[in-house]
Amino acid sequence: RADGLRVRDVVHAVTSAARIDGEAVRDVKVLERFAFFSVPAGEAARIVEAVDGVQVNGVALRVALVPA
Repeated sequence: RADGLRVRDVVHAVTSAARIDGEAVRDVKVLERFAFFSVPAGEAARIVEAVDGVQVNGVALRVALVPA
């Protein structure tokens, strides 16, 4: 939120960069300095690699796996 990030921005970045369906991106939570989202476990590593560094609103996303 500090950078104007919205849920739809996260979903769009993930679906565009990782080429997955929007329904696969779930539980999106945008906080002040962080955003969290869920994706299918079998695709998680590939999605992290595809999305890390993608620019959204002029800010590079930093994506990492978080243990469930």
